[in-house]
Amino acid sequence: MVSTPTSQPPSNARPDRQLWRDLGLALLLAVLYWLLSLVSDHIAAGRPPFPIWLSDGMALGFWFATRARLRWPQAVAVFAGTMASALGVNMSWETAWIASAANVLQLVAGVAVINAGRTHVDESWSGLRRFVWFIFGVVGIVNGVSATLSAYAFTTGTNAPFLYAMVTTFIADGLGLLLLMPLIIVWSDRATPIMMLSTTAARAEALLVFLALIVTSYQIFSLQPDAFGLVPPVFYLGVPIVLWAAVRFELRGATLALTIYALIAFYYTLRDLGPFSAGFVPTSKSVLQLQGYLAVLIISTLVASALIRERRTANIESLAWRRRYETALKASNNVVFEIDYLTGTIGWAGDTMSALGIVAATITTTRAWTERIHPDDLGIVLAIREKLASGAIANAELTYRVRRDDGQYTNLGVTVFGTESPATDVNGERVGGRRTIGFVKDITEKLRAADERAKLEAELRQAQKMEAIGQLAGGIAHDFNNILSAILGYGEMARQRAHEPVLQKQLDTIVKAGERGRVLVAQILTFSRKNATETATLAAADLLDEVVTLVKGSNPHDIVLDVPQGQSFNIVGNATELHQLFMNVMMNGVQAMAEGGRLDVDIRQLQLAAPMTVMQGQLPVGAYIAVRITDHGAGIDAATRERMFEPFFTTKALGRGTGLGLSLAMSIAKAHRGGIDVESEVGRGTTFTIYLPARDAYADVRVIAASIPRGNGERILLVDDEVPLRELAEEILVELGYETAGYSTSQEALEAFLKDPRRFDAVLSDEVMPGLTGTQLATRIHQDNPQLPVLIITAYGGAGFELRAQQAGVVAVLKKPYDKAAIAQALASALVTSRTGIR
Repeated sequence: MVSTPTSQPPSNARPDRQLWRDLGLALLLAVLYWLLSLVSDHIAAGRPPFPIWLSDGMALGFWFATRARLRWPQAVAVFAGTMASALGVNMSWETAWIASAANVLQLVAGVAVINAGRTHVDESWSGLRRFVWFIFGVVGIVNGVSATLSAYAFTTGTNAPFLYAMVTTFIADGLGLLLLMPLIIVWSDRATPIMMLSTTAARAEALLVFLALIVTSYQIFSLQPDAFGLVPPVFYLGVPIVLWAAVRFELRGATLALTIYALIAFYYTLRDLGPFSAGFVPTSKSVLQLQGYLAVLIISTLVASALIRERRTANIESLAWRRRYETALKASNNVVFEIDYLTGTIGWAGDTMSALGIVAATITTTRAWTERIHPDDLGIVLAIREKLASGAIANAELTYRVRRDDGQYTNLGVTVFGTESPATDVNGERVGGRRTIGFVKDITEKLRAADERAKLEAELRQAQKMEAIGQLAGGIAHDFNNILSAILGYGEMARQRAHEPVLQKQLDTIVKAGERGRVLVAQILTFSRKNATETATLAAADLLDEVVTLVKGSNPHDIVLDVPQGQSFNIVGNATELHQLFMNVMMNGVQAMAEGGRLDVDIRQLQLAAPMTVMQGQLPVGAYIAVRITDHGAGIDAATRERMFEPFFTTKALGRGTGLGLSLAMSIAKAHRGGIDVESEVGRGTTFTIYLPARDAYADVRVIAASIPRGNGERILLVDDEVPLRELAEEILVELGYETAGYSTSQEALEAFLKDPRRFDAVLSDEVMPGLTGTQLATRIHQDNPQLPVLIITAYGGAGFELRAQQAGVVAVLKKPYDKAAIAQALASALVTSRTGIR
């Protein structure tokens, strides 16, 4: 409660200035000491002993309020002030000297005791413990020694009783210390602002409190005894107002209210007025009773103020910790729970509605929570709960599904810890028990991301395997084609020169085998090529009709081609390769119906408003021709569907297939910027859907590529960790009419984006960077702005990179070095798509 901050004077302060400042403070202290002695004398009406001595409390409070070290001028000032007041009441020089020395001793010893409590005791002491130290150390011990010396001085050479003089001096000086030292210290503490007076209402309340205290105290202690010498004991009426000041305005209010109350009480009681006076009771006894009453009131009020201050400080700290705790919970998207197995209740901390989709009031018991657990997960949850309740295990981590308030199930990740928690019943008897404390988090998105990651990894492995096989097959095919050229060339020449029929027949066989090898090599080369060649505008319906006619001529199956009338189905591609694509898929369907059956072929045109996932990845937004080829055969199982497009994979008997038919079809579809999707069910047939870009969509892309479109001040978020390349890209974008914001790391770019997710119109990012890669940055950006187009420009992608980029929502992948025309075309296309809302 008693704050005693001290500070050393600056080491660079000039000694003469410090001395003059000390002398000025000493002079001020001496004058105040002498004036307060006059006040005490006035209160006592010139009739010693004084009921309260204010000077020593002021001197000790003044010492700490001025943040002084133990300086001799202040000690001299106390000595001089005591001498002046002692001689003023006609004390002898010897008595005045002893009394002055006693007061100086009280000052020095009081400072030493308070400093000892501040420096040698744990600094975590609360205000209350410091106040107790002040009561017993200064008011009790130090004041007792000083009162003993003063009483000795007063009674030397007189017949006055020593014990009476010592007790009255001890009480009077103790009350002065209790009142003035805390008052001066707390009101001079500039480090603690007067928060309770920060508003007009608070200031008005303070004025009302102290006016009420003055008026009430006057009314109480100015009462005159009646005819029997009695006064009504209404001194308690002032206590509520003192407590009001202490509660509302803490130590400052308490010390000021107590000082006002005590001075008024002493003034009138010494004039035989007020509830402590009586006509038949000596004034000295009335004053003694008042002193006891005030001592109890002062100590009790100051203790209460200290407790209130501690409680408010603790509440503020508790609230701050609670806010930090709740903020941390909210940021982690976790909720904390505690299960009391004794009562079957669950306590929750955190926003369960936001994190779990469940109102906390509906899951306050273990039974209510259990009813929400998915039936398939209930057994394992109950088993873990039983082991935790029994103490068989100390902690556990598990995942299970829980029904939200909207009726949907969500996946939760739960970490639990079992703890001993002794409890007591209403009679105070220990009944024991265990509790479970843990964290709950919705991990549905995490599991979905894990599944998506596993799927992407599988697709990546498949793409890498396909690319490796394609590169190997292409290299072998090129070399093998050279060998076949020599075999066929010399075979033809030998057959022309051969005259024997048998030799001609043998050479014919060699040439035919070579031609079959040539066809096989052509298929392998087509599989290994990445781009279609010799493209032209083709009528897909006419091409299908030709293929259907060929298949019908070599197979007894019923093949039905359905082409809607009045529509044109134009595509751009290589006629030979597309012919081979349709032929391979149709022959696969025919061969799936070994006992005969019907093959349905239909053609439709569709517009994709959003990317669509097919077997090889995703098809971008645009217009497509969809060719559906449906057989009614045995169907394809899941294991075969996963491998059916692998080169050299076949389910046919040895010698009946090369395993290149469907892989070649997939390669041709991808080279034409299309794809293939498969729907099949064992025993119910298979449907292959071939998607090829429509002629109009293809033409639009070519038109855009023919010129370099310019921007119109759109803001581009540019990310590249190579400074020269980033600066080059910024120049290119500015020349194209765009505004840029360039960043060296994906983390910096993400922070800039998160400040305003609608600030940018597009993102152009490198792929390989420290921290987040370009595709990871795209995924994170689309969590806050799914419509923002992201383009990746990179010198490295690796096998399956374009597929992974499409899965991450990347609209285009460009190759380094930077190409102005390619960037302009890709940005223009992406911004047009973004403005139309098609993503």
